Amino acid sequence: MHHFYLHNTTIWIVPLQRTSSPLWKSFISLRDRLIDDCGGQQAVISIMQSWVNITKPFLANAYEFLRIKCTPVSWVNMVWESWCLPRHSFIIYHALLGRLRTRDRLYFVDADVSCVFCQDHEESYSHLFFACS
Repeated sequence: MHHFYLHNTTIWIVPLQRTSSPLWKSFISLRDRLIDDCGGQQAVISIMQSWVNITKPFLANAYEFLRIKCTPVSWVNMVWESWCLPRHSFIIYHALLGRLRTRDRLYFVDADVSCVFCQDHEESYSHLFFACS
């Protein structure tokens, strides 16, 4: 890291280069976002130092600080129940978001979009789960 990116400087002042790896680019963009959101380099350093003194591990505090916090959704307990198999959770999650790979979403391929099972309607996740005979 020092040889390729830092060149005897610190992470706080190294500029972003076009030839850097995607991981390094995301690291530098995170650094810039933290500096902007916290109000400067010293504020970021003091926040990171406070994570060491808390009872949880440093990475747990960093994750909690950096993760995107959204409003809770009503279906979260149904999808991520402990009894649910991972493949079922995956399918339910994508179905609820409308992202299942059904034929109605294959607009870039010249293919028949009729339902595989009934051949009467266009295949979509709502048709497959709720309307298909």
